[in-house]
Amino acid sequence: DNIHPAVIFTAKPHAVNMHLLPYDWYQEKILKLAKDAGLPDSYIAQITLMATKVDPDEQRAARRRKKAGL
Repeated sequence: DNIHPAVIFTAKPHAVNMHLLPYDWYQEKILKLAKDAGLPDSYIAQITLMATKVDPDEQRAARRRKKAGL
Protein backbone atom coordinates (compact mmCIF):
# COMPACT_ATOMS: atom_id res chain seq x y z
CA ASP A 1 0.00 0.00 0.00
CA ASN A 2 1.21 3.49 -0.87
CA ILE A 3 0.35 6.54 1.16
CA HIS A 4 -0.01 9.79 -0.75
CA PRO A 5 -0.53 13.27 0.69
CA ALA A 6 -3.67 15.00 -0.52
CA VAL A 7 -5.20 18.46 -0.50
CA ILE A 8 -8.92 18.93 -0.95
CA PHE A 9 -11.15 21.94 -1.28
CA THR A 10 -14.71 21.71 -0.07
CA ALA A 11 -17.63 24.09 0.06
CA LYS A 12 -20.66 24.15 2.27
CA PRO A 13 -23.81 23.19 0.33
CA HIS A 14 -25.28 26.70 0.58
CA ALA A 15 -22.17 28.12 -1.11
CA VAL A 16 -22.40 25.93 -4.22
CA ASN A 17 -23.93 27.51 -7.29
CA MET A 18 -23.52 25.55 -10.50
CA HIS A 19 -24.25 28.70 -12.53
CA LEU A 20 -21.18 30.58 -11.31
CA LEU A 21 -17.75 30.28 -12.89
CA PRO A 22 -14.51 30.20 -10.86
CA TYR A 23 -12.07 33.07 -11.14
CA ASP A 24 -9.11 32.61 -13.44
CA TRP A 25 -6.64 32.80 -10.54
CA TYR A 26 -8.44 29.91 -8.83
CA GLN A 27 -8.04 27.75 -11.92
CA GLU A 28 -4.35 28.72 -12.06
CA LYS A 29 -4.00 27.65 -8.42
CA ILE A 30 -5.67 24.30 -9.07
CA LEU A 31 -3.47 23.74 -12.13
CA LYS A 32 -0.32 24.46 -10.12
CA LEU A 33 -1.40 22.05 -7.40
CA ALA A 34 -2.23 19.36 -9.97
CA LYS A 35 1.14 19.75 -11.70
CA ASP A 36 3.02 19.83 -8.39
CA ALA A 37 1.24 16.62 -7.38
CA GLY A 38 2.29 14.95 -10.62
CA LEU A 39 -1.24 14.27 -11.80
CA PRO A 40 -1.59 12.83 -15.31
CA ASP A 41 -1.36 15.24 -18.24
CA SER A 42 -4.82 14.15 -19.41
CA TYR A 43 -6.32 15.23 -16.06
CA ILE A 44 -4.46 18.55 -16.15
CA ALA A 45 -5.70 19.13 -19.71
CA GLN A 46 -9.28 18.74 -18.51
CA ILE A 47 -8.73 21.41 -15.87
CA THR A 48 -7.42 23.83 -18.50
CA LEU A 49 -10.61 23.37 -20.52
CA MET A 50 -12.87 24.47 -17.68
CA ALA A 51 -14.51 27.87 -18.15
CA THR A 52 -13.44 30.71 -15.85
CA LYS A 53 -14.06 34.40 -15.46
CA VAL A 54 -11.68 37.28 -14.83
CA ASP A 55 -11.77 38.55 -11.26
CA PRO A 56 -12.91 42.19 -11.43
CA ASP A 57 -11.02 42.90 -8.19
CA GLU A 58 -7.45 43.16 -9.50
CA GLN A 59 -5.97 43.61 -6.02
CA ARG A 60 -7.65 40.44 -4.74
CA ALA A 61 -6.50 38.53 -7.81
CA ALA A 62 -2.92 39.71 -7.28
CA ARG A 63 -3.04 38.71 -3.59
CA ARG A 64 -4.43 35.28 -4.40
CA ARG A 65 -1.84 34.65 -7.11
CA LYS A 66 0.96 35.74 -4.81
CA LYS A 67 -0.32 33.56 -1.98
CA ALA A 68 -0.51 30.55 -4.33
CA GLY A 69 3.01 31.20 -5.63
CA LEU A 70 1.84 31.98 -9.14
